[in-house]
Amino acid sequence: MNSHKAATFEGLSDRVVCRGRSVGSGDKLDDDLIPGLSGVLEMGAWVKVGSVGDVAPGRVKCVRVGDRKVVIFNENGTLFAYDDYCTHVGGPLSQGSCENGVVTCLWHGAQFRVADGAPLTPPAGGKLRSHPLRIRAELVEIELDE
Repeated sequence: MNSHKAATFEGLSDRVVCRGRSVGSGDKLDDDLIPGLSGVLEMGAWVKVGSVGDVAPGRVKCVRVGDRKVVIFNENGTLFAYDDYCTHVGGPLSQGSCENGVVTCLWHGAQFRVADGAPLTPPAGGKLRSHPLRIRAELVEIELDE
């Protein structure tokens, strides 16, 4: 799944927000939610990456999960998780600037919208790879698609 995923702090438990709709394990999916994927949602392994207070609004945090680097953005109280690599040549997004809902890669200036990972300016090479994210008992978890 490479669609937009986010979780908010307000009462989200065992659910993922995907394209503006809350879905959970066993929910029925249709093609308008995740194009090309319909049927029952089966979630993979969830990995704890920190606590809710670890990423303040307007800030970012880079975490390592196995051999992957994942960047967590807190955009106005909503968390988003993406691979920590710019789609241009792999610069670390966690080291770039993040203002007004836009992250800028420090290597060559490619910009992406934090809310959905969409590229906004060249030389971005496409949409950022996102990861489902959820909050459980004040812990932040992401789902990896291995």
